[in-house]
Amino acid sequence: MDGTVHLTLEGEDLHIERDIEEQKVPKILEAFYEDDTTEEIEANMDQESQSMNGFELTDDVMNRLSRGQEAFIQTLIDYGDNNGWVTSEDVVPGMAEYGRPIDRPGNIGGVRKGMTQKFGDDNDIIEKDQRSGDTVYRLNPAYRDEFRDHFNMG
Repeated sequence: MDGTVHLTLEGEDLHIERDIEEQKVPKILEAFYEDDTTEEIEANMDQESQSMNGFELTDDVMNRLSRGQEAFIQTLIDYGDNNGWVTSEDVVPGMAEYGRPIDRPGNIGGVRKGMTQKFGDDNDIIEKDQRSGDTVYRLNPAYRDEFRDHFNMG
């Protein structure tokens, strides 16, 4: 973490706004969740982290996915290697398996562009990288369990 976070505290006779250094956020969250179990704290911190990144995965986001976007995400869940990465070549048969065939790997860009248009530039649902000359994609690990549950992929 680096940079600053804008913190707002509001209550019945209280309104405080302040910019703080990002590295102080875990201590603030620790105090905020002091009565929670470790599992609850970790889950809440994951949610807070998603919100701090400017994008929050909500049921509304999941319900607004097109059928092609759903097939792409299901492919990434099902075909991912140990780290979740899938080559663009493997996306083609995966999307066909999930009912939305694409002609070639180049069409993946259209699916991703639709997600950007729908959810904004700050959405980080899909990650893209280059490995040994191949384009690879993966579902952001922070969202993997939520999408598995959403698609009943246990």
